[in-house]
Amino acid sequence: MNSSFDRFLLLFICLGVTFPASAEDTRDVTAGIEFFESQVRPLLVNRCYKCHSAKSDPIEGGLRLDSREAWRRGGDAGVVIVPGKPSESRLLKAVLYQDPTLAMPPDAALPKREIEVLRQWIAMGAPDPRSEQTPTTVRKVDFKTGRQFWSFRPIRDPLPPRVANPAWSQSPIDQFVLARLEQQQLKPVRRATPRTLIRRAFFDVLGLPPTPRQVQEFLDDNSPDAWPRLVDRLLASPHYGERWGRHWLDVARYADDQLKEEFYYRPLPHAWRYRDWVVRALNNDLPYDQFVTQQLAGDVLVNSHGPQATTATGFLALGMIYQDDGDTPEGIAVAKAETTDDRVDTVTRGLLGLTVSCARCHDHKFDPIPTEDYYSLAGVFENAKYLENAKVVGYQVHAMVEGGDQDMRVALRGNRLKPGKIAPRRFLQVIAGDDPPRFQQGSGRLELARAIVDSDNPLTARVIANRVWQHYFGRGIVASASNFGMTGERPTHPLLLDWLARRLIESEWSLKTLHREILLSSTYQLDTQYNEHNARVDGDNRWL
Repeated sequence: MNSSFDRFLLLFICLGVTFPASAEDTRDVTAGIEFFESQVRPLLVNRCYKCHSAKSDPIEGGLRLDSREAWRRGGDAGVVIVPGKPSESRLLKAVLYQDPTLAMPPDAALPKREIEVLRQWIAMGAPDPRSEQTPTTVRKVDFKTGRQFWSFRPIRDPLPPRVANPAWSQSPIDQFVLARLEQQQLKPVRRATPRTLIRRAFFDVLGLPPTPRQVQEFLDDNSPDAWPRLVDRLLASPHYGERWGRHWLDVARYADDQLKEEFYYRPLPHAWRYRDWVVRALNNDLPYDQFVTQQLAGDVLVNSHGPQATTATGFLALGMIYQDDGDTPEGIAVAKAETTDDRVDTVTRGLLGLTVSCARCHDHKFDPIPTEDYYSLAGVFENAKYLENAKVVGYQVHAMVEGGDQDMRVALRGNRLKPGKIAPRRFLQVIAGDDPPRFQQGSGRLELARAIVDSDNPLTARVIANRVWQHYFGRGIVASASNFGMTGERPTHPLLLDWLARRLIESEWSLKTLHREILLSSTYQLDTQYNEHNARVDGDNRWL
């Protein structure tokens, strides 16, 4: 267990969260806490605290919902939440209005969307990081300290370390990996057989098996450059874009047709246009900075990138559009807030590896992201207009276009009917400085895109390099690929991650160059041979 993981463990012990046994369970706990912060806490604050918190006078039914310890104690009638068992939880029965003597809130039933949030939270085991203590002072975001966290520091340009066995290394990647192996007194296993390697590469790069003829041709090729030539052929195949496009579409929460539920419905007859744009862009090795910029603001770039750049904005357009739950000002405000939050969350998790949506109702509890920063970004997307079936170069697409240039007000406790101070549209302060320049061009999407892909931004290159690594090795250098914040996992090989990120930027953001570096490394070409000593020291293969 390394020191970074110890700090991660200590964080959750301090929060009073039961820590799971496996790395997979650890990620489940992290996801649960994030769900609580972004979805459950604001609901409890807005709907329940008036009658069920330490500040209530009286505390109705003796039940408090403002801390984990309080709801575990229950109220006058006993326990109301049974973690993992929604059907046995009296809280859920109350909000469902199943018992007229128990119906809560007393003035009106909750919207179906909010009931579903509570049901999902309880089913997850009711994760809750809140303590019994009520803070007496307002916490102020400490940007100076926050910028010292590993993911917010500038990307270094590290030299590959010296190793005891330099002959094993075929790439600088191998020197970083071997250095950590030697520190742990581990040794790499043998190289995989040619038959294993060609199958591995075909499945990883193309998502398809090689034909028997392709296998035999590779086995018969004894030239020293047989493997590099195979790698180049695979990266040049049109199936490369199809395979790796699927990985990106997961980040973009893409679906040909979104799910039909009671509170939203999204038929997407032309969603495949965006899917095909992603495949073409990857096959053409569109530089990643342009790949990102077109997806955020392609409609603004049609003069320089052609009309199909508008299709790329499907990244934003193909998310959820929530319907108002009843024709009320509150229902309309909630639906609009949820739609915008989907875009903020997708962009910040997918491109920056940050859970910015946790700052929607309050300053982020762990990362240096104030509520004002959330609404700075939300204002960008509020000024973009969604076009259903917009015609671009003769065919229909789902797209985003410019719609306004107004700053938003902070929604106090996430309630848009209670506006606070104006949050100017600009980038995150922890990255851009204490007083970032305001976005002045239309909605600000183009300026946001350029801030995200700026080479001085320490997150973007690290996040995408880590995602590529993850799909080759099954686990990222940072295992929590969409969370590079305090509640995420620490990198096992931080210098290697920085080397990969720096290599990506220096290759003019060429993803295929990054793929090639990984595929040509000895690390990628290792066999799956079992080694008793290695398994005992590193059972989950963190050190490769």
